[in-house]
Amino acid sequence: MIFYGPSSDDQAWLHYNTASSGLGVAFNAISDTYVPALEKVAASSPLSASDHASFWNAGYAAMLTIEKAVWTNPHYHQTTDLMANYLQYFPFGTNMAKAAIATVAHLAVPADNGMEEESFLSTSGTATMRLSSNPVNSLASVIVIVPATGLVNLSLFDISGREVHSISETLPGGSNNLEIDVSDFSSGMYLIKLEFNGVSTASRMIVTK
Repeated sequence: MIFYGPSSDDQAWLHYNTASSGLGVAFNAISDTYVPALEKVAASSPLSASDHASFWNAGYAAMLTIEKAVWTNPHYHQTTDLMANYLQYFPFGTNMAKAAIATVAHLAVPADNGMEEESFLSTSGTATMRLSSNPVNSLASVIVIVPATGLVNLSLFDISGREVHSISETLPGGSNNLEIDVSDFSSGMYLIKLEFNGVSTASRMIVTK
């Protein structure tokens, strides 16, 4: 139910409850970055009768992204629900799919990377980091806060796990700003790994062009 998009209703209809509002906000931001042509509208009264409802009932965050004109779709739950009957609505349908894929890819954590991902790590004696802005397109500014003077290793990995940039620098205790030139990087998701005093943490960064 993502391909039917008549010219007056070619919008994604987003359904998420209060507990899932963070997911809804993420979908909006991520799809704006990767699929800016897709128009979206949040439902004022979220549906609770589709696949996402079971997750809500179990206490999980979930959302439904569906064609806004679903109720007027003549092929809805019919034997005529065939791809051939939706080609006229492209690229609306493919944009819907791209937005879902982009959101899953952004929220996913690479498997077997051996580290926990945190936007902030507040454990005493360790370092914390955050990006001053995200997504970035030319210069990434990473704010690193260390409890005391020490060696900080900052590594940047692409989605395949390949290290594309690294910084090794002794920083004074307190807040420090490290900059990474990403102007030559391809658009996509990257993982920043911070190591200090034997402890590592990681966060995601999106590069857009």
